[in-house]
Amino acid sequence: MPEKRDIYTAIIYYRGQSGTSKPRPVVILNELDNNFVTIAEITSVPPKKNPGFYDKFKEEIVNWEKCGLSEPSWVKTSRKYS
Repeated sequence: MPEKRDIYTAIIYYRGQSGTSKPRPVVILNELDNNFVTIAEITSVPPKKNPGFYDKFKEEIVNWEKCGLSEPSWVKTSRKYS
């Protein structure tokens, strides 16, 4: 069973569950009781200098090499600040 913070490759569909897809690295965010997991997509595209809407959701993976990634990467998610 995948565990939180594990990185896997998943097929990500861009519109629904069919059509154009691409194998993408993802990180496990949560393990659910029914053998499902919550994932977040990983990208090698850094946030832009003049950020667009989605750039605010990119969190840098500091030790990307130790995580088994081949280049600097960001998780498409957002931290919760208390």
